Amino acid sequence: MPIERIGYARLVELLRDPETIVLDVRSVEEFQQGHPRGAYNIPYAHRGAFGMVPNPDFAREVTAAFPKDARLVLTCRSGGRSAQAAAILHAAGFHDLFDYAGGFAGSGEDPGWVRSGGPVATEPEPGRDYASLRARGEEEP
Repeated sequence: MPIERIGYARLVELLRDPETIVLDVRSVEEFQQGHPRGAYNIPYAHRGAFGMVPNPDFAREVTAAFPKDARLVLTCRSGGRSAQAAAILHAAGFHDLFDYAGGFAGSGEDPGWVRSGGPVATEPEPGRDYASLRARGEEEP
């Protein structure tokens, strides 16, 4: 199944299924400033001294956190990192992938999560923050 790039209306439709997982691929700092309520956070890139640095463990961390048949909706700030992350996960064997074009802040394609009225949180639900998800992956043999 190819990666479907979606807008907010399709995202809302997908979220009617409680099995749909929103994976925010922004940095930990961005996620902490605000994220879609209920989202998980595994950064596609980390903030470094000279800008964003790709997370070399991204595919492994997502694979440790979610089964490859999980329905994942990837989101970032404005749709760039989520598209790149979706391509990496597709190559890693995930096949039920959706790339949210608007991201958290919006893009030219879509007004984004916040401006569309999506519920926002600054505290993650238990076990959905990057530290918890990374620790879970480190427990895997």
